Parts: sequence; structure tokens; C-alpha cells
Amino acid sequence: MTQIENELSGPSDSPYVEWLGQLATELKTNMPWIMCHGAHANNTIETYNGCDGTSFVPALVAQNQPAMWSEDEQWFDRFSQGAAVRHTGDVGRGVAKFIAVGGSMHNFYMFHGGTMWGNWSTTIRRTRLTPSYANSANLASDTIVYNPKYSKIADLHHVLAANVETILHTPAPMKQVKVAAPCPDVWSTTHTGTAGDSAITFLVNDCNSDATFTFMGASRAMAAASASILDHSGALLWYSNTTEIDGPGEPYQSAGVTLKWTSWSNDAVGTGVDAANTASAPVAEHGADNGGGTWYRSSFARPQLPAGAQVSFNMTGFGQGNLFLNGVHVVYFNLQNGECFSPPGGVNGHGSCFSYILERCDKPTQDCYHVPPEWIQDQNEVLVWSDSKLPPNVTAIHPELASVVYRVDPPSIRAQVADFLASKPEMTAHIEL
Repeated sequence: MTQIENELSGPSDSPYVEWLGQLATELKTNMPWIMCHGAHANNTIETYNGCDGTSFVPALVAQNQPAMWSEDEQWFDRFSQGAAVRHTGDVGRGVAKFIAVGGSMHNFYMFHGGTMWGNWSTTIRRTRLTPSYANSANLASDTIVYNPKYSKIADLHHVLAANVETILHTPAPMKQVKVAAPCPDVWSTTHTGTAGDSAITFLVNDCNSDATFTFMGASRAMAAASASILDHSGALLWYSNTTEIDGPGEPYQSAGVTLKWTSWSNDAVGTGVDAANTASAPVAEHGADNGGGTWYRSSFARPQLPAGAQVSFNMTGFGQGNLFLNGVHVVYFNLQNGECFSPPGGVNGHGSCFSYILERCDKPTQDCYHVPPEWIQDQNEVLVWSDSKLPPNVTAIHPELASVVYRVDPPSIRAQVADFLASKPEMTAHIEL
């Protein structure tokens, strides 16, 4: 599959869109072309980006086109806003509904969060985006699983895979049936497949309130905005909601590293004056800064950590600046507190389905900054440039509070990964152009 243009506003019959269609034809990739969420050329497939693609499906099915959800949003954070999360139940319900009504292709954006390294991380000058993005996706920015989302969505994938013949053999369009319930937006869709397939039913409560009702001969209690999948007898196969809270994720632990800092002012460089100091007091008492920023230097040996551990620098004690490790510009950092009084969002409206991680409100939006494992050596040199302009919640620099930390997947996840790696067959791909 190939994509030409993205979220293009305006009419689909403009000269530019027509040219895009011609270009797609001339490139002859022998693969389908898509245009995401907006104007689209006649010989491309229009796809959906957002938080709930259910209503997008019928029109595409009516045109005999596959309904494709190219961006199921798991979004960015912004400095000064609280750390955001799209609740597990909302993600699961959206995917289940999309498949229920005949969706053909679904893609998370993102399934695996990430980090903008080096100079890429300085884009916040315009957008205020944190270097770490989609940190509450199924896999967080440092590769660690984010539960309960990872496990709940994995369970959904297993149920869909186990019933794939029924789903694929059921012709579109799917019939949505209203269910007698206390609120009007409870509905179901049954996939019957063909001879030999076992039917499954998607049952959805799109109401803003909980609902208790009778369905397939049994009493059902469903939370507001939830979805479930039932087998042919009405037995529950999967339910979108979970009793676990969407919190900060796996906790950070100390890597057992002691950082001893020295510092010097930009203004002292080249003056012949040794401006290095032992950085154990607030910046007002050492590393005097006349506006050019202050440099801090430390070193540490490779920490002994559990297999699969992912290392980060907790930059608590600093304000904002840049972190370097072994000569590599790791990331821009900022310890500005995030407030949770207005709806979270990234750079466009796709963030409208997000909430805040309550435990992270009124704390730095991002305090821990991931370092790729291959950048860590047996002996490591750390360099921090601390900007003289401090975030509003930081009154002085205390470098002794910064630390090396790590996170690691829970034992059950590590065991699953080990089993997979031990049993996976060789995989090869052949692409003919």
C-alpha cells in the first residue's frame, strides 16, 4: 500500500488533486494508493484518520471500496499540558465497532510510541510537543508495554484472529440492529459467515450512560461507551472496559548510578579562567550565568540492569536545555509542569478523544528522557547545557537531583517475548517491482 498526500483540505476536484491522481497512475507501483482523511483523487482510496471510524464505513462500502482506518489516534503531549492518555476502553471499543460494521483495514497511530532525538526534539520551539510521543500507546516510547491497554487490545486481536473466517466470509454491508435498552444508542451486528463458520455478535453501548438490558436471553450490564463480542451462544468473548486505571505505566527505578557534576558558564569559555565548579548547590551559587547558559558534566559506568531494561535520564533538578551522551545530542528537555484544566490535544483536533493521566497533573509533562541501549557504553560521559531561561515552576538548578533510571516489562511479558523469540519461524519477504 502506498500513500500520496495526507489530510488535504479542500475539494477533491481541484487541479492539484487531479494531478496527484495522474502521478499515482504514472508511478506504476502495482500497489493500491490511498489519500488520508480529506480530498482524494478518483484512482485512490479515501481513508479515515481519527478516534472512531464507524460512521466512515457505510459510504465506502456503498462505493465497493474497502473501508480503511489509517490513523487510530494515540497522540502527542505538549509541554505545559498534563501527560495525556486515550483510555483503553475507548481504543478497544473503536476497533471493535469498526470491524463490526465492515471495516477492512485498521492501523494504530501509534501502536508503539517513540522519541524525537537530537535536533528533531527541538521542534517544540513551534509546537511545544514533548520529545516523547504516544507514551500511553500499547508500547510506550521506550518500548515498555503500557497496561492495561497492551493486554486488553492483545485480547481483542486474539478474538478477531480466532474468528477471522467468520468475519471475512460475512458480506458487507453489515446490518446494525437497535437493541431494546434504557438508552437509544445500544446496537448489535452479527457476523454469520458461510456454512461451517461459527457466528459472532458485536454488542455496543454508544450511550453516555451505563445500560442494563436483556440480549440473547441473558441480562447484560454495559458501561457507557463500551463494546463486547459474543459467541454464537451469547457467551462473552471480549469486553472493552477494564477495572484497571490508565495510569503512568510501569514505574521508573533507580539504576544505582551516582552522578557527580562539574559546571562552567558559557561566558568563561575562552577567557583563560577555570570556571569549573562542583555542582552541588543551586545555580545561583555556582556556574554564574550571564545569559548564555551553564554547562554541566558528569560520567558513569554502564549500570547492571535486568534483561530488557530501558534506560532514561530523569532530568529533575534542571529547567530546560539539551542532554548529550558520549558526544551524541540525545534530546531537548524541559521540566515545565503540565496542567490539566483544559482538554488535551496535539497539533490538531485528533486529540479530542484524550484524557489526562491524573497522577501526572501539576508535574513536569516529561521528566524522564529515554536513551537507546546502543548509545550506552561501558564508560559514559554526560553533558548538559542548561538554558538560563527557566520554566515557571523551576526557581533554581539542583543538578544533584538528576538521575539515571530504568523501566522493564513485567515478568509475564518478558516470558512471552522469550517464548516468541525461541519459537518464531524464519520470515522472508519477496517484493517484485
